Amino acid sequence: MPEADAHSEAQAQASAQPQDQAQRIAAYADKLSQLKARSALREVMERELLLEFIRANRGTINEYPLLETQQNTIINLLCQRSGDHPAYEYVRKLTGSFIALLAHYSRAKEGTEAERTEQLRVQLDNTEALLIKCLQGVVYALGLITDNFEELVLRHFGAQGLDKYNGLIQQMELDQNFWRAFIERFVASQVKAAYEDIQANERYSLTREGQQLFIRYAFDDILARLNPTSAKIEKTRIQTAFERSATDPEGQKTQKVVLSCLNKGLSFMPEGVLSRADVEFIGRIVCIDEATRELRDRYLEHLWASRNRAEEAGGEAPAEAPAMDPKALQFLVDQAVAEGVGAVIAVGVTRENFAQALNAFAPAATESIKALMGAFDFDSLERVLFYLLENQFLHLLRDLAAPEGGKLLVRSLRLRRTPQQGVEELFAKGLTKIRKAKIWTQDPARPDMLVFRQRTGRELAATLTLLQMEETLSLAVLALWEAAGLKIEAVAQVDLEMVSRTTTNMRVRLAEILGRFGIHPGRKEPAAEPAAEPEAGGENPA
Repeated sequence: MPEADAHSEAQAQASAQPQDQAQRIAAYADKLSQLKARSALREVMERELLLEFIRANRGTINEYPLLETQQNTIINLLCQRSGDHPAYEYVRKLTGSFIALLAHYSRAKEGTEAERTEQLRVQLDNTEALLIKCLQGVVYALGLITDNFEELVLRHFGAQGLDKYNGLIQQMELDQNFWRAFIERFVASQVKAAYEDIQANERYSLTREGQQLFIRYAFDDILARLNPTSAKIEKTRIQTAFERSATDPEGQKTQKVVLSCLNKGLSFMPEGVLSRADVEFIGRIVCIDEATRELRDRYLEHLWASRNRAEEAGGEAPAEAPAMDPKALQFLVDQAVAEGVGAVIAVGVTRENFAQALNAFAPAATESIKALMGAFDFDSLERVLFYLLENQFLHLLRDLAAPEGGKLLVRSLRLRRTPQQGVEELFAKGLTKIRKAKIWTQDPARPDMLVFRQRTGRELAATLTLLQMEETLSLAVLALWEAAGLKIEAVAQVDLEMVSRTTTNMRVRLAEILGRFGIHPGRKEPAAEPAAEPEAGGENPA
């Protein structure tokens, strides 16, 4: 998102600042008079005045976007009067206070009480400053979310994918429709194209064990449709500032102070709305604002002065400490909280919009995906992408299997796999071919990988005991287990016994079932690997 250089702008326009402030207040007062003249409802009045407020202040908001679609998203996030998120109550009260102060100030200017007029002006300025911080929090949070999604797309779909993402950003506001289009373009269409490619090239396996027939699809073939890049991706200004709060020592100090303020300032929200991780994420967003450095310094000075006073009361000589203005410090705290509220709204509403968009693709997995999403940090988004791809593939297969009812079950299977080279190195520690065959099997989709036959650590421990492995070798095998990645398969399981009860021509009926998955008749089923049969413990329902 484009950056407005607030520091240089402030220097260039310092002399004009009082006039600008007077112009803004005059614009607010004029808008309020117009609304009152037409007897506007309270909610309409609040929304219209907020719109005027955004129009008057967007030039001073750091990273305020240039795209109209993104500007509209910010407006809708801040001015959504019917929003269910509890953070809107803060904005509602702040806006109501701003309207009341504006009305009182307009009347006081016409009177003779200069002192009262000045008091109202200061209160009005302070309330305006809090609304500005709230707007800034929305802008920072939304910018970080879109930047993280942009990095996700570039990382896994390349420059071509980035062009598609930018096309969506330019055409649509970040509401449910945007996220529905995003999921359709980067998940559903990818899975559909990958499945068509799997069918065309017969990249599936048929195995049979007793009265169960398994159709297996490797998730690797879905991921093969992606276009990942290993090139270094430059961080945006917002991402860089966000990461600085966790890596820079001074930034870490600032984050601790901001978190202390937010833990108290956001306590008005109902329990369960914000997790501890949410508050930490919001705190780091607030720390993007360089004004939080002043809050940090003032806050720490205040703590130091309080400690000195306590030591003085205990008979110890106090150190020199600057006199603090409690009201000035509290106002800095209030600004951080206001910025946090704006970020909470942007994150919370965007998370809910994303979840609502999921209903068209994976309704049963919505809550699981919301939990994985966290607060839209990059690592969480990456997990969500892979989870969505997997669940969309399962959803596609389940749609194909649905007409068969209980005769056909679709589930996912997870097995650990490790590079073959790492296993070969264990022969120097006592591994034998027999021991290797009891623990691993070749991954048919990846010649360089071996799949653990065991599904759980307990099963592996039992196997190691049975093979009477030496301690050094056992520890080496366990280390490979812990470091192993996951081989994910989607498995369609056909109950041949149930099928036989409903047909007099088993061959034709089975060909019909396999035809649903694009499998041609006459393909021979190999014997099943014992470790490949899906179990409830390996299932990942979508």
